[in-house]
Amino acid sequence: QYPKLEITIPKAFGEALGERKSLYLKAMTLRNNNYGIGAVVYLRRVIEETTDDMLDLLEEHMVAAGSPEADIEALRAVKKSTQFEDKVSEAAKVMPEHFRPGGVNPFADLYKLVSIGLHNKTDEECCAIVDGMDGALKFIYTRWKTYVDETRAYKEAAKATREAVDKMQKGG
Repeated sequence: QYPKLEITIPKAFGEALGERKSLYLKAMTLRNNNYGIGAVVYLRRVIEETTDDMLDLLEEHMVAAGSPEADIEALRAVKKSTQFEDKVSEAAKVMPEHFRPGGVNPFADLYKLVSIGLHNKTDEECCAIVDGMDGALKFIYTRWKTYVDETRAYKEAAKATREAVDKMQKGG
């Protein structure tokens, strides 16, 4: 095919993937060529290798949103586990409702999708699994990161505004 088919990744998502970006590109290339089984394997590896990053992002998100300290501590305890399945399934349990668009929990989705056995699955079925994993990954890395960054920026701006107003009120 000319021009050659290219997979493009949103800048923020590519930065979040870091060195795993090449694995993601391989997964998406396989998926776009309908090699779903191979794509699942690559994307599973991306998810397993980025789980700690996603949990860090969830923790930042929960702190920024003022989640109960008990939930944040439960998440921190989950992060110490070495088993992917334990981390993701427990993180899904402590995730606040307002982080679940339409009631959908992206960590629960990742857990289910990554846990699906590939035996007796067609390439087409695996492509659907890849699409689900890709959607959850992008949501976590783009929406949550944006939320955390915007919340941090707003807090800093609000603090600077309050300080400026206080200074004006004191006559300075």
